[in-house]
Amino acid sequence: MEQTCHGEINGKIAIKTDAYVCSREHRITFYDVDFNKRLRLSDMMRLFSLMAGEDYYTRGLGHVFLKEKGFAFLVSKIVYKIYRLPTLEEEVILKTWVEEIKGAKFVRGYEMVSREGEQLVIGQAVWICVNPDTKKIVRPRDFPWCGDAMPREDMPVHYREIKVPEVHPISDYVVPYHAIDYNGHLNNTDYGDVIMNALPADELGRDIDEFTLCYQHEAYMGETINLFRGDPDGKTTVIVGRVGERKCFESEIIYK
Repeated sequence: MEQTCHGEINGKIAIKTDAYVCSREHRITFYDVDFNKRLRLSDMMRLFSLMAGEDYYTRGLGHVFLKEKGFAFLVSKIVYKIYRLPTLEEEVILKTWVEEIKGAKFVRGYEMVSREGEQLVIGQAVWICVNPDTKKIVRPRDFPWCGDAMPREDMPVHYREIKVPEVHPISDYVVPYHAIDYNGHLNNTDYGDVIMNALPADELGRDIDEFTLCYQHEAYMGETINLFRGDPDGKTTVIVGRVGERKCFESEIIYK
């Protein structure tokens, strides 16, 4: 079953826990793309994150409601298979659904297709539910509106740990005000910009085949993320971030 995300159901919010694919159309805008006229990695992440938020809101589980009830969702891992990044003014269809509920993990599936049905991007994100005040993990059995999952048998990538090679320091990133979200720390989608900003200009036009990101610890406004890079082979780049001795994230880009 596929349903358009629209925020309200018959003019009012109602909590829904059934399995369905939430979808919406989007035209790639001027501020979505880079100088190659292709969708930026961070904006792809923002579009999928927006879809997750709209799906929860459509289900009656918006951010404000969840926080009032003592719940917040934080992303732990993401992985995307990128067949082709859409270009300026291209119309795409974004989709998301509950892929799996396992252990403490709420796994969400994402897909982007063209209006003609060409698969552009597909992937997974692992979300963890926490108490926003204590940061204690809330397991699915303790979340009242867990809902049903609908796994995709044809999912080409799956969340995993990143094998980090020997790395060397490349740059620093000071977390600014505009990158802080409702949860009070660097928004998960802004890590895409942190990573891409750390690459030299001549690498930004390379076609990405897979992108994996593991979040390890939040970064807060004014903190400095020290960035390190390793290249275990000619097709793979690993970038990790640390705040002092605290691990912040690990990422892996596999090029075509």
